[in-house]
Amino acid sequence: MLLNSVILILREVLEAALLISAMLSLSHFLKISLSWLKWSIGIGMLSTWAYSSNLIHISNWFEGVGQEVSNAFIQYIIYTLLALLCIWLIKQNLFSRRSLQIITWIMGAMISLSMIREFSEIFIYLYVFSSDSQQFTGVMMGAFLGMSIGLSLGTLFYHLLNYLGDKGSLSIIIVVLSFIAAGMLSQATQLLIQADWLASQAPLWDSSAWISERSIVGQLLYAVFGYESTPSLIEVSVYFTGLFIILFFVLRQFWLNRSTIW
Repeated sequence: MLLNSVILILREVLEAALLISAMLSLSHFLKISLSWLKWSIGIGMLSTWAYSSNLIHISNWFEGVGQEVSNAFIQYIIYTLLALLCIWLIKQNLFSRRSLQIITWIMGAMISLSMIREFSEIFIYLYVFSSDSQQFTGVMMGAFLGMSIGLSLGTLFYHLLNYLGDKGSLSIIIVVLSFIAAGMLSQATQLLIQADWLASQAPLWDSSAWISERSIVGQLLYAVFGYESTPSLIEVSVYFTGLFIILFFVLRQFWLNRSTIW
């Protein structure tokens, strides 16, 4: 039970921690006040509570697969926001007031939605075991360890971005966010397969012998690259399509900027 708690909490916390770290580093680069983080976390916490409290009703939507479908919908929105942010960061007038306002709203909305998606799972998981005093202690210990590891890795990522400097960190942020966004699409696809909205397929490969999804490395790869040891063809196709779309428009915008300069 302890190990299961560590893995589950780590998975949920790590993805949110990496996103928040990237947004904090981006705010530092763009000289944006961190006031956006306060309201986004506040909205995220209230929305997480409301979502978790009404999960029984939500689960009954769409003939009993409401939770999977709503979570997939949230993932699609986060992907769209991440894609818009990556493309916007290449604009020539990045430091204009309008650009900074748009970036701030995108970052705030993205963090709030990410909290709903990730932390509602934690809330539900802890609530299920809250009435079992024998297992609850182990669950809480695992939750504490998983959260500590996730926050530590997020902190290291933040300091790494700052260490690389402004130009280096911005390029890495765009690349990392592109992969995280593609992973969001892949996760949404998995949820729709679970809901039988998409047909299940046999896995293309099984890499669990090399990197287990239950290991810390596997969870880190899951958070950054959407790693899955047994992906199906549709999941791989969606992942690389989502990644290609973002990188295509980012490179296109970069080329337009370069052509304008020259």
